[in-house]
Amino acid sequence: MNRKIYLFDYFTVIESKSLNVEFHSHIAQQISISLDSCPLKYETEDGVFEEMAVYLPSLKKHRFLSEACHNLNILIDDEASFKLDPKVIELRDLELQDINHNSVEKFLKELGLLSDNEMDQRIVKLFDIIKSYENLDEIKLKDVATKVALSESRLLHLFKDEVGVTFRKYILWQKLKRAVEAQAQGRSITDVAIAAGFSDSAHFSKFFKQSFGLSPKEIFKNSQFIQE
Repeated sequence: MNRKIYLFDYFTVIESKSLNVEFHSHIAQQISISLDSCPLKYETEDGVFEEMAVYLPSLKKHRFLSEACHNLNILIDDEASFKLDPKVIELRDLELQDINHNSVEKFLKELGLLSDNEMDQRIVKLFDIIKSYENLDEIKLKDVATKVALSESRLLHLFKDEVGVTFRKYILWQKLKRAVEAQAQGRSITDVAIAAGFSDSAHFSKFFKQSFGLSPKEIFKNSQFIQE
């Protein structure tokens, strides 16, 4: 496998031995970190840069100039409350030579993307309610708010505070997770899209490309998906 992909609630972590050398942009914020001694050489409209760790904001057009490099990419929802000071990465003892789910989680906690803090139990209950829906498009904010004894406005505010991303975007990421589960069963892109709750494969492919800069076929090829 060329890539290992770790899926979380509003971001994705990709360990890879290659980089995208074509100019592209995507909605997700991106953090790229070299896991070798080689720095990452990349180009944007601002010029050519060479760094061990790179932060690219949402919709920043870019390309990497060296394809072969062991690297870790973190793609974060553009509406996430998470804000990164790029210097933080450089100051960390990353300890990421042995890449596995535990080491990735530890690193994400250092960056502030994950937390050990106990979450509000109403949001924990909401997660279970969301999982119970076979079709995520059937979720109505009014219905789930009633089930956790909150007003719609209070639920949206609390959800963003506790989870770090909006309720709407969280549902989209859950669709993505379901798509990966369906793909792992060897199903076609059309079946994957329907299983995830997208109206059709074109809608699914458009969301995927806009979010990550790659089509489903490009990212599913030679990838191993590792879920929480």
